[in-house]
Formats: sequence, structure tokens, C-alpha cells
Amino acid sequence: MAVATLRTETLVESRPKVLELEEDEAETLNALGRKLASDRGWWGETGGEDGEIEVRTAVRCSPVGGGRWSVTVDNAVGTVSAGGVQLIIRPKILQTHLLHLFAKAGSWPRMDESLAPLSIDSDLVDLVVRWYLSAVERLLRGDLMRDYRETRDDLEAVRGRIDAIGTTQLLYSGRFAAVCDFEVFDVDIALNRVLKAAARAILGNPVMAPESRRRAERVAVRMDEVGTMRAEDLDVSTDRRTAAYYEPLLLARHILAAQGRSLSRGGASARAFLFRTPELVEKGVRNILLSGLVDLCEVKKEGRQLEASTLRINPDLRFDPVAVGDVKYKVNWGAWVRSDLYQSVAFAAGFRVDYAVIVTFCDDSRDDLIPARFGDVIVEQLQWRGVPGFSPDMAELRFINDARAWWVKIRAQTAQPVRPG
Repeated sequence: MAVATLRTETLVESRPKVLELEEDEAETLNALGRKLASDRGWWGETGGEDGEIEVRTAVRCSPVGGGRWSVTVDNAVGTVSAGGVQLIIRPKILQTHLLHLFAKAGSWPRMDESLAPLSIDSDLVDLVVRWYLSAVERLLRGDLMRDYRETRDDLEAVRGRIDAIGTTQLLYSGRFAAVCDFEVFDVDIALNRVLKAAARAILGNPVMAPESRRRAERVAVRMDEVGTMRAEDLDVSTDRRTAAYYEPLLLARHILAAQGRSLSRGGASARAFLFRTPELVEKGVRNILLSGLVDLCEVKKEGRQLEASTLRINPDLRFDPVAVGDVKYKVNWGAWVRSDLYQSVAFAAGFRVDYAVIVTFCDDSRDDLIPARFGDVIVEQLQWRGVPGFSPDMAELRFINDARAWWVKIRAQTAQPVRPG
């Protein structure tokens, strides 16, 4: 019944919205935001100018008067609930384009055609949960993968290898059994444990849709013989024999990474189910450029220690050998952002190159910004055009063509030879 009383508000990531909140709800959201920001393994890290780690808060609530608060959820999409309010956080670019970039990052599966319409209307958490459940249900129409695993037990009939010390201790305690290490062939393997853990995470989250929780319960029951997930299970990978697990495993990992962040404070409690966006967007863009410019240059991520200094620079993109680039997950630039511009100039100087590019995003047909020149360094803009009605594949093709035109131009200016194909 508590779930039905939640008031739902929709926000866009990194964009403030004024909401009516109780003071304890706002304070609980702020506390949850600080808790999320302290989890650097999930929230990510950015290096400050002095080399220190700069940690930001994930959720900010600032009073504006009259019981109203300005609420911002920074660089993450999903859901956050506190007290009697649930926040749905949508991406700053079209969701279909965000998922396309996630897939290009190599850590999300390609969107299934049957789910594509949902990617427009559903919030991302609901979409990913239903996507995962559909994938694991398809898997469960067959038999779960079985494999050998090492186990230990006290047995009356000897099996495998006997632990002499453990067996002696049993005998001294009056038990006539042997401590044995042996192999069993069953479904309690890492792949299945990860899938079951994701199903139980959905089942245990009260803000999930009732139908999704019922489906997750059926999945968990179907995997009753599978044990509890261990930390090392998350490192499991698929091969040719377990290829059917590829899609549900990728989605299960994201569900497990997003869930489980909760906090209780006074009379209110808060829960977050959030997916970080900047890192996957950056990696997706880099992989698209890597394949789109493969016949022209090498694209990679490369850091460099500054000479006679402890400082290190880490541009998102290195166009070997004459340019650097950075991916800014920001939308609709009407002018250069000074801090981002200065950072790109510093990257170019650190790598001793004269060209830099900043990748940004737009949801209209605006032109690229006029290049900015700092001495010998020229900074230009490349835009991912997430225009309504413009499919992600069309946007990718336009982005690659713009990147190739930029590279051909600066190659001509630097007289760099064409890289052999």
C-alpha cells in the first residue's frame, strides 16, 4: 500500500526542477546524494587541477521558500524515492540515442526491436528491468547451464579428496564422517547466481512495477537450486558455450550496480536506483570514432604525466598523432563554455599538438560553434545530433562524417601522411 501513495515527479538529469517537498524528504535526499557521491566506485572520479579527487554530490536539494526546493540529480538516470515522493530522472538526450551509445560502449546489449517502442515512453529503470526479465525468461525456456564446481561437505561415504585434519576432528567429536572435497555438476554456477541476484533485486525493490516484481519472483523460483551470489561472480564472462547468457548477464550487472542504495534518516527513508551516464556515453563515442576513423588515424584514450610535475592530464580522446579531444555530456551549446575550452587547450599543450575537439550533444539542427584559437591551438566542436525523428543510426553516420571531414581538414593543414588501411 505504501507504494501506491508515492507522488511521482519527472526530472531531467543534471537539470534543476522546483518541487514541493517536506523538509525531512529534502534532507533525506541530500543525505542520500552525499552517500552516493562517497561511493567513488559507482559515482566515478574526476581529477581536479591540483591532482586531488573531486567528488560531487549526486542529489542536491536547495530551499527556494514556501516549502519548495530546487532538486537536481547529477549525471544519472533512473529513480529516487524519499518519503512520499518518487523522482523519475530521464536522460538529457533522447533515450533511444542514450541506449545506442550505451550499446556502442560494449557493456549493454543492442536494443531488441520488440522493446524499441518502450525506449521512448518508459523510464529507463522500467525499460531495463523489463528488458532483463524478457531476456532471462527466454533463457529459462530451455535448461539452465550446468557445470562442475568444487565443494566441501561432511560425508558418511567417502567422495573425492579427504581432508585428514578435518576428518580427525570429526572423529574426536564423536561423528563418524569424512570431510571431503569433491566436484558436483549442477546449476549453482556464477552465471546463474548473477541472474538470480538481479531478479531478487527487482523483487525486493518496492518502487518497481507490480507486474515486474511478479515476473522477477517467477524467475527466482525457477532458479531455486541456484545459490547466493558471491562478489567474484560479477567478473564472470560468457563464451561460445554460454552465448545465450550474454544479454541477460549484461543487463543483470547494470541492475545490480544500480540497486541497493538506500538510507534511513529520522522518519523518512530514501532509495536510489540509478544508472551513471557520462562514462558509458564517453566510451560509446570513443568506440564509434575508433571504428569510423580506422582508415585515417588511431583513436584511443591516453593519459600523460606533465614534465617535472606530479600533474597528469587525461583527455577522453587521442587522435594520434596530431590532436586530442574531450567528450562533454552536455546539450545545446550556444557558446563555448570557458572551463571546458581552457581544459581542451591545456590537453593540447600537454600533448604538444595544435588541434583539439570537444564532442557535445544537441537536440536541434544548430550549427557547430566557430572554432576558437589560442595561439597555435585551434579548438573545434563536434556534435552528436539527437534530433527528434533522427534515428540513432542516422545520428551516428552524421557524426562519423563530420569527424572524418574535421580530420581530413587538419591532416591537410599538418601535412600528415594517410595512415595505411
